[in-house]
Amino acid sequence: MKFNEIALTKDLVFGARDEAKSLTQKLEEIDPSVAYIGTELAGLDAFERQLFRFGVVPRTDSKLGVVASKMDAWFQSPDPNLKLIFPEFVDRVIAEEQMKNSILPYLIAMDVPITGNTYRGTFLDDAPLNQKRKPVPVGAPLPKAKLDLREKAVNINKFGLAIEAAYETIRWMTIDELALWIKRVALQNALDESETAIDTIVSGDGNANTAATSYSMKATLNSLATAGTIDYKSWLRFAAKFRPYKVTTLVGGEIAITDFLSMTFPTVDPLKAVQLMREGQPQTMSVKLGTNLYGDVSLWITDHTDFVAAQKLIGIDQSFALKRVHEAGSAIQENARYIERQTELLTVSENAGFSVLFANASKILDYSK
Repeated sequence: MKFNEIALTKDLVFGARDEAKSLTQKLEEIDPSVAYIGTELAGLDAFERQLFRFGVVPRTDSKLGVVASKMDAWFQSPDPNLKLIFPEFVDRVIAEEQMKNSILPYLIAMDVPITGNTYRGTFLDDAPLNQKRKPVPVGAPLPKAKLDLREKAVNINKFGLAIEAAYETIRWMTIDELALWIKRVALQNALDESETAIDTIVSGDGNANTAATSYSMKATLNSLATAGTIDYKSWLRFAAKFRPYKVTTLVGGEIAITDFLSMTFPTVDPLKAVQLMREGQPQTMSVKLGTNLYGDVSLWITDHTDFVAAQKLIGIDQSFALKRVHEAGSAIQENARYIERQTELLTVSENAGFSVLFANASKILDYSK
């Protein structure tokens, strides 16, 4: 079906929500972008083609001399169908800011949309003794690991802000200016969600054996270490505790991240030295080992009250640690009313929660003792 033939109805909008899909995803199913390759509409997704259909320009491009449409395009459109897709515009701005420009993508392995406000996660026994598998003779049955539902449901919380904005204040504002205010709220939403995610990593999601293990630097990693000063040997041993996972994200307060970045590294990387000797290369070198024993690591500062001034760091394997769940279209009705009835509250919010996937994929380094 062509983009200008689609009937934008409430059934389509709310039907997408009931299927735990965004309106953009639903439109793509009806009007796939692949059909526009090589045309003037190439590069636009199905939602953007609907804006094009109604003559709505979502952003200013000074280089091309293009100016974004006024918000009045939503309020005064003679076609009521345009008003139906305004909530999707808000959701897209929120999602882009939260998942592209925040810490959240560095904490979660997956983001799952749900249709209600309750969710029970799944788990696979990840105890170290159960990770090892002995060779099995041909024809003999393989050992089993059970994938099951968690006992307790994930806590779903509402994150957001209701922007109080009178109709006369908004109507002459450009669409991309409103998007900027929405992005700022979404950025704060992401920070608030990240603190909840950190709470889940540290304390667990309410189910047994889901809290991250904490390691005391001097007591368990390096008896010769000086409490309050993170050292290179302790960091290497901490990173080694993640096997078979690896540290991809390191989170701490401003003090802890600064201490980590100020840590003294050896002038020679011992692993690199071994590699070069095996290859017959000269052994004189001056290189430093990266911050992560197994690869690159992303550093993030948190304002979480338990870590803002603490000498603690949270190591996370982003690919295995945490699952985020969010209620699809949770603000559709509120934002539909904003456009249809010209109310004064624009809702910038999302209902979300977190479930631990593998508790051993997150660990805490306490270098205060």
